[in-house]
Amino acid sequence: MIPNPLHPAVVHLPLALAVILPLIVLFAIIKIKRGSLTSDVWMPAVVLAFLMFGSALVATNTGEGDEEVVESVVSGRIIHAHEENAEVFTYGAGILFLITALGFLSARYGQAARYLTAAGSIVVLVLALRTGHSGGSLVYEHGAGSVERSGSSMVQAAGDTDHSRKSESDDD
Repeated sequence: MIPNPLHPAVVHLPLALAVILPLIVLFAIIKIKRGSLTSDVWMPAVVLAFLMFGSALVATNTGEGDEEVVESVVSGRIIHAHEENAEVFTYGAGILFLITALGFLSARYGQAARYLTAAGSIVVLVLALRTGHSGGSLVYEHGAGSVERSGSSMVQAAGDTDHSRKSESDDD
């Protein structure tokens, strides 16, 4: 059975991959320096970068689907900030995937791409952490977790607090 809403169920995968990728990239660079075939040890980095980008796209798309409903509880400004963080992370993950794929090139171009991937994976990790933090803030500080999906529509759960509700002045 598919979870409903789907966004909270899928957001953890790109974040977890963002944490793991720098370690895999570092491991692969060390193995290549020690003489391992680039094609053998670099492929996991490329696959993880691809999966991170793909899962970030899925997470972004599912979040957009739930945005209007969550705005009934959380300020649109706060949701927009999280959405912007998610988009920057997703673009960063896509660019990193392309750079990672260039790590298969020979000689100094491949080596440069691998080192750039190492640095870029740290940058993308920071973007992922920023996105995860803003998403957690939506749920745990602003009450987005108080919205439940029932059938095809979402309803507000009992027990909401007044401070988590969107005020009319937040529409600006």
